[in-house]
Amino acid sequence: MNRPGLRSLRIAALTVLVVDLPIIGAYSSPRPDLPAGASADWWSHVQRSIQLDEYGIVHEATEGNRFRAANPAHRFETVFDSGGMRLKPTAGPAWEWRLALTGWGRPGSPEAVHVASWGANEDRVELNRGELTEWFVNSPQGLEHGFTVPVPPRAEGDRLVFDLVIAGGLRPIFAADGRAIDFYSTGGVSVLRYGKLAVTDARGGDLPARMEPIDGGVRIVVDDSGALYPLTVDPLATSASWTAAGEGTDNRFGHSVSSAGDVNGDGYSDVIVGANHNSNYSGKAYLYLGGPSGPSATASWTKLGEASGSEFGAAVASAGDVNEDGYSDVVIGAPNYSSGTIGGKAYLYLGGPSGLAATPAWTAVGQGANSAFGWAVGSAGDVNGDGNSDVIIGAFGNATSAGKAYLYLGVASGLSITPSWTKVGESAGSRFGRAVATAGDVNRDGYSDVIVSAPDWDNDPSQVLFMGKAYLYLGGSSGLSATPVATAIGEARDNYYGCSVATAGDVNGDGYSDVVVGAYANANGIGKVYVYLGRSVAATMLATASWSVAGNSLGANTFGWSVATAGDVNGDGFADVVISSGLSVAQGKAHLFLGGANGMATTPSWTTVGGDGYGQSVATAGDVNGDGYSDILIGYDGSSSATGKSHVFMGGPSVAGIGFSSNKSTITWSGMCNPSLYDVVRGVISDLPNFSLATCLENNSPDASTPALSNPPAGAGYYYLASCDTPKDWNDGTQTGTRTITACP
Repeated sequence: MNRPGLRSLRIAALTVLVVDLPIIGAYSSPRPDLPAGASADWWSHVQRSIQLDEYGIVHEATEGNRFRAANPAHRFETVFDSGGMRLKPTAGPAWEWRLALTGWGRPGSPEAVHVASWGANEDRVELNRGELTEWFVNSPQGLEHGFTVPVPPRAEGDRLVFDLVIAGGLRPIFAADGRAIDFYSTGGVSVLRYGKLAVTDARGGDLPARMEPIDGGVRIVVDDSGALYPLTVDPLATSASWTAAGEGTDNRFGHSVSSAGDVNGDGYSDVIVGANHNSNYSGKAYLYLGGPSGPSATASWTKLGEASGSEFGAAVASAGDVNEDGYSDVVIGAPNYSSGTIGGKAYLYLGGPSGLAATPAWTAVGQGANSAFGWAVGSAGDVNGDGNSDVIIGAFGNATSAGKAYLYLGVASGLSITPSWTKVGESAGSRFGRAVATAGDVNRDGYSDVIVSAPDWDNDPSQVLFMGKAYLYLGGSSGLSATPVATAIGEARDNYYGCSVATAGDVNGDGYSDVVVGAYANANGIGKVYVYLGRSVAATMLATASWSVAGNSLGANTFGWSVATAGDVNGDGFADVVISSGLSVAQGKAHLFLGGANGMATTPSWTTVGGDGYGQSVATAGDVNGDGYSDILIGYDGSSSATGKSHVFMGGPSVAGIGFSSNKSTITWSGMCNPSLYDVVRGVISDLPNFSLATCLENNSPDASTPALSNPPAGAGYYYLASCDTPKDWNDGTQTGTRTITACP
């Protein structure tokens, strides 16, 4: 179609998102008051100057005509040249992601792709491609990538396309709505997102646009019919697969995070985030609805605490479906709520077709000032088998910090008015109820069970040893057992064993739920985490951990600060576990350990690194994008002067490579011919049928120096590229087409 006059089409700020995300110096002091005579404009210039020092583009004259940019917030580094860009992480496991434009225009009538000139200024790189300008902007929000088209392509049509080749060995999974692509390495969790595609016209309306897979890369498709030029792009740059941030300094957004379940019945899991310092410590909670690309960009529901200092949102959790109406409900704690002799409060909000209710269906308060009722809240599962989910609440400050836990049964109206079960800690100061959680069904009797901890428990109450203790209570037709069926204690003094407890899910696929317990102070603050396998005789369950890992084996400390089931992130049928560490050294981390037939792996399949407060809370997000894989939710309450952030990382299959499709003994793969891809590709045997663990011999490798592989480890298959349709130059990173990877033998 012909559109006379000046036309300007700006396409798609596609944001690059990585897993290593933190903003350094997260607990730095807030901005000082400006000196007399200093203007807001002056302060903006100062801030801009500081940002350019960290994110500005640097010319590397010694390396030819190319530029380099560091991105401290996302912990990656990008190299730009006239052919495109190459991005690598600066922390965590190594991987590489390359992107280059190979074609654009109308489908079937491509325009020529060339570079007339290119250069960089401040934090922006521009490639002048004649009738097209390609650009990148490096900032704390990510690496923004876009195009500016001053006139429409010469050919007629109502679709404008941009073809990009993607290389480096990461495996893409496209969001169902075409608005984002998550890229995976080998760990079953996304390491980078390319997304937030947005195109608007001069009227401010959004133009339909999506990303589609093509051989070796991605096609951006824009419906520009009826558009009023010029068209502009307002990109939303985020971190990880999804990021949300607090409203102001010292909000502590992300202090608590949890899956909310599916509160509106649309088939997507939703997430809830607490910011316990918001509004002078009143606290606030935020609900984000899941969807094809993950959680919504803005909260669909928020709630502010009743009074200053109450710290509403210090604990947030799914309550399950307490009233059996088919919608998940949520429970929120305000442990510092105070009124006379009341110490703490908990609130239940019911889900429904429109999401969470505006007012709580149920509240309960603590017994005695400083009880900290609501410090820990969670679903207990269905402990009595009546079909309604029940709720467990901890009050570690009750009875001179002996602590207390309360169970409330689900009923048609929400929760029972009075607790059906309570338990007080063994001695003053033990802080029983500091952590509470469902244990799942550990003995497979059809009733959910509960685990409660007392991390300050001492085996000699006359001393202050802080060994810690965990207690397992079984569900039954009458509710929870009066006494624990099993207990476990820390290895030594000052372990704080039980600082965090959770169900691990079923990590070995035997049909019994398992539990995970953290002891962040074990071995002088190194930390240690334990997994106990469920069994028919639950009394012996906590006698010996089937799995334990100490932080020093990972170069971590305070390992086990927060522990949680991750759900099944890689779809192999085994539950996985996520654990945080490093909160004492201003470099938080989150580690994913995969379950398997023999139990938990001893090394993490995925680790993400952050700043101060990163991993304050970790949780499964549920399946927020409906792809069948569980996703991971991380709270980062120290980010940006404790404004706080929360991140979601998408789960996905563990097999590496681009565009895998299983077919007996071969896999067809569309991607780049380059050393990082033809070298070796790994996969989990269960994901790919008909492969053995026999020694793999190289088959038609383009590089004779690539060694044959022998003695592959158990549980993995190894595959080499067998052929390439254009093998004349494997190292130039520009060949595309379909290759076949042949299994060994």
